[in-house]
Amino acid sequence: MNMKRIISMAVVLVITMAATAQKGELAMNENISGKNHISKNEKEATPVGKKPKAVFIFDVYGEIPTTKPVFEAEHYLGSDITGKWNTFIQNYTHEYDVTIGFTDSSVEILKPSIYKAVNKVNKYYKKALKKEEVSREVATFNMGHILDCANVMCFDDNSKSFEEALKSADEPEEIIALFNQVTLRKL
Repeated sequence: MNMKRIISMAVVLVITMAATAQKGELAMNENISGKNHISKNEKEATPVGKKPKAVFIFDVYGEIPTTKPVFEAEHYLGSDITGKWNTFIQNYTHEYDVTIGFTDSSVEILKPSIYKAVNKVNKYYKKALKKEEVSREVATFNMGHILDCANVMCFDDNSKSFEEALKSADEPEEIIALFNQVTLRKL
């Protein structure tokens, strides 16, 4: 009697494992572990070095929001970018006083993926200007657009898809390319 139960349990277990394998890596011939989570067929459909182009459209009502910070820090790209940069810092970071614990204040970062991406591009342009890999005009134009986009997205609830796309972009060039796909539609 016990032997029949053990054999029937083993058969049920094997059937269950076979059914779950159909959903995963074996049935779809797909590598689902690690970073390469794109199927082989999708890789072949996308040209080498190219990513599928997505367009992100954000609405701007009136002018792009600007704030006047208490302490204005000069940006390395000049006065055109200084206002946008200070608005970006003020919009994305909020400092709170904490009375419990060892520190006196805590900083909250809104939409951390956008914040980190803009800071990464800012550092990239700073280094590229020192090495003379990028002209000042190109860096100023691109940073201006990136900061405009970031300052609009800070208050937009529909930026989740863009934030997810930023999380997959590792290099500053990829981040710049993503921001170049953003259109700010003034209403």
